[in-house]
Amino acid sequence: MPRSTVIKLHEDYTKLEKLELKINISDMQIIRREIYELIEYERQFNREKNARYRLMERVMASCLKTIDLWEERVSTMFTIDTIGVKTEEMKEDLSKRVTKRLGLEGDNEGLRGEIAALRENLDKKRAENNSKDTRLRSLRTQLKDETELHKSLTHKVKTAQSHSTILKSALESSFAELEDIVSDNANSFQVDDVFEE
Repeated sequence: MPRSTVIKLHEDYTKLEKLELKINISDMQIIRREIYELIEYERQFNREKNARYRLMERVMASCLKTIDLWEERVSTMFTIDTIGVKTEEMKEDLSKRVTKRLGLEGDNEGLRGEIAALRENLDKKRAENNSKDTRLRSLRTQLKDETELHKSLTHKVKTAQSHSTILKSALESSFAELEDIVSDNANSFQVDDVFEE
């Protein structure tokens, strides 16, 4: 029999426990071989009808069954240990992913805040641009009206200048004619002055 058949089920084996388990497994394999050899040895003598042989065969079969159960228990224990190790690795991976996700969600929240601020700024700039565009349209309309008014006034001024030039030349010619008439009739004006005295 192995040195220690008590096997603790846990995930973290010490080196001593691992070595002990390996020794126990190899001991069980040796015992199994010896039992098979003993059964074959007894069969050679054809004592199969003997009660002693049948009792020995039953005891040996029970020993083999016990060894099978022990090996199954060790195999199950290794499977449980492997699952435990994988579970721990998965828990670590999950915690890393959760931490990363929470960090990314925090970053996303910050980015959402920045996006909201940028949208608000964009809306303000659009409203400001629309206001400036409306003002620009009104200034262009006003400029167009002022230009039309300026053209109209310039035309009127030119017309008035041409009329004043005509009027001036007409007045000059009228005054010249008047002076000529006055100078021609100056004698008659003097006579009238004599009568008045």
